Amino acid sequence: MFNQPISRRRFVQSSAAVTALSTAPNLLGAKSRGVSLKGKLFKTLKIGMVGVKGSLAERFAAAKAAGFGAIEMNSPGMNVEETLDAIKQSGL
Repeated sequence: MFNQPISRRRFVQSSAAVTALSTAPNLLGAKSRGVSLKGKLFKTLKIGMVGVKGSLAERFAAAKAAGFGAIEMNSPGMNVEETLDAIKQSGL
């Protein structure tokens, strides 16, 4: 059984099945906590992609105004307290 070569098609099918099964617990866990993921799609970007000069709060506000729902920060080296303050100020 394991001595036979696997076809490319079978490999892709198996990989897709494993991926789908590995994400199922996350989706089920969200549903049990009362969080609905239906119809939600968030656009995000990395902090280095924000071309606005200024404070972190101003950069967050610019990203929010452009329609983004979140920003991925560079770590390590980020100031956590400044980031949390910028989140509160911008509403991002």
